[in-house]
Amino acid sequence: DDINWPYPVSAPAALEWATLARDALKQCMTEDEAFELEQAGFLDCSVGGFARSCPGTCGDLLTANLYFFFFCVVASFILLQLVIAVLMEQLSNTSGKGEAIKRTPGCFHLKLIVFARMYRRWRIN
Repeated sequence: DDINWPYPVSAPAALEWATLARDALKQCMTEDEAFELEQAGFLDCSVGGFARSCPGTCGDLLTANLYFFFFCVVASFILLQLVIAVLMEQLSNTSGKGEAIKRTPGCFHLKLIVFARMYRRWRIN
């Protein structure tokens, strides 16, 4: 049990977490790891006899940043539309005629003024 979960406190702890994540994701290989495997002779990325460095397989940082940016924009737009829809529904449910047409909760046909008059008569008698 790590007391610092979900954020590492130091850079070595963050590196340890990244190493554990790479162990869990076997398909993901950084450029440094690919270079080490190439130097050891386990990996060959030459194309047509021309030597080139092996790229990483963990994804492109630029693409990830673009996807994250568009995700934030779309999520903000959807949440804004949701808030506007809820406010519009609340405003359409209220009527602008004032206190005379307020209904008693649970009674759809009994107006508040009639209920207040009934209560006054009941309280007096």
